[in-house]
Amino acid sequence: MQWKDFSKEDWVRGFMPWQDRVLLNQAQVAECGVQKTKANGVPLSWHLGILGMPGQTAWVGLKGLGAPKVGETVFVSAASGAVGMTVGQIAQQLRCHVVGCAGSDDKVAYVIDELGFDAAFNYKTEPDLDAAFARCCPNGIDINYENVGGDISMAAFNHLNEFGRMLICGLISRYQSSEPQPGPALMNMLVRKLKIQGFIVTDHPELCDEWLEVGSEWAREGKLKYNECIKEGLENAPEALMDVLAGRNFGKQIVKI
Repeated sequence: MQWKDFSKEDWVRGFMPWQDRVLLNQAQVAECGVQKTKANGVPLSWHLGILGMPGQTAWVGLKGLGAPKVGETVFVSAASGAVGMTVGQIAQQLRCHVVGCAGSDDKVAYVIDELGFDAAFNYKTEPDLDAAFARCCPNGIDINYENVGGDISMAAFNHLNEFGRMLICGLISRYQSSEPQPGPALMNMLVRKLKIQGFIVTDHPELCDEWLEVGSEWAREGKLKYNECIKEGLENAPEALMDVLAGRNFGKQIVKI
């Protein structure tokens, strides 16, 4: 966008530094992906969450790359997070069987009772992850939307059906680990004809624009539910980030300046 496209009262969003004032030249406007943002009948903060990058990530991965079919089983880890809760709701709208996991009983209850997931489990209290997947995904998994990595990822991989898809969005369990971790067995990938794909949401701008249109309509129609965790003050941004890494947030973590 050009400077002439903006006016004084516009709301904008983009990838900018953690600071309360930002001065950008024309080249930096493009580099930071600055765009105008309108409320579109929903709270403005939703454009940082379910209608912003997390929601776009959910749509790009599940709808764009996963290509779900009616009746397929979709599993999403970190199901109560900003991306996970959106993945689950998109899968519901596409008439899939939706299963997730989260790190507390309250979060599990939320994704089942409030978001309408078909099943979910608390990965921190399950004595046997393989048994949890067998119980919650009796027909196997067609799409594993991966946000966590580690033991959950390996257990989900073992339950992928033939022609299953594993979409790697994030690996939050490994971000602070310096030790290499085992990955899926290549022979299983071959025999079951699996597709494993990592992706970055910004590589798919056309799908991001598509989600803004589709997601905004669903939000206005009440088809999307959303949870935010808001911290007041820029000085609390580091604490907010640590809350995300430790799983203490519930939904999209927002810092309000």
